[in-house]
Amino acid sequence: MIDIENIEFASALAYGDHYASMDIVSSVYPGWIGTVQAWTFKRWLSDQPLRIRVLAVSESAADSIRLLDEYARWRGEKPRGYES
Repeated sequence: MIDIENIEFASALAYGDHYASMDIVSSVYPGWIGTVQAWTFKRWLSDQPLRIRVLAVSESAADSIRLLDEYARWRGEKPRGYES
């Protein structure tokens, strides 16, 4: 399980460094870029309530992991981040 405080601290350190945030997300969800580019993910996201959709526009690694956790749950998979 990922410790949310450590992720947010790491995200704060990486503020303005988009690649550092991407590395954090990749450490929890390898291949996540392909996942979010897939039609299935885009369709799923469009059907989600606002509280989920706003995570997709955040630059926070923690928010990205939360979003991917929600998607994993929807797919019947075990979330790898906060919900694991």
